[in-house]
Amino acid sequence: MPTSKKTTAKAEETKEPAAKTEKSPEEQARAARVELYKRKAKAAQGSADNGYLPKTAERHLVHARISKPLFNSKTGKDMSQKRIQIFTPKAWKGFKANSGSLGFTVEVLWNPEAYKETN
Repeated sequence: MPTSKKTTAKAEETKEPAAKTEKSPEEQARAARVELYKRKAKAAQGSADNGYLPKTAERHLVHARISKPLFNSKTGKDMSQKRIQIFTPKAWKGFKANSGSLGFTVEVLWNPEAYKETN
């Protein structure tokens, strides 16, 4: 007795594809590298939850958003301009030590020292 097309189609729908549970060693290694990179990037961004990621060629430098408070004397409106400044690690240490006395507000976007220290 021949089966109808509806019955055959229903039987095919109930079959579940076999789930691939094991990854190849290459896929596992790649996943481990990606996870390490994500942890390092998160550490380098520090407390700033901004998603800032510098160009690959600039990841060895410190990136900071700096501004110097400037207000309009008549209206009191904030006229300070925030900008991203890139420092070498040595220059960053000097700027960081003196930025408060110079009147700058600083937010670190990328710190390569934290990137290197994360394993």
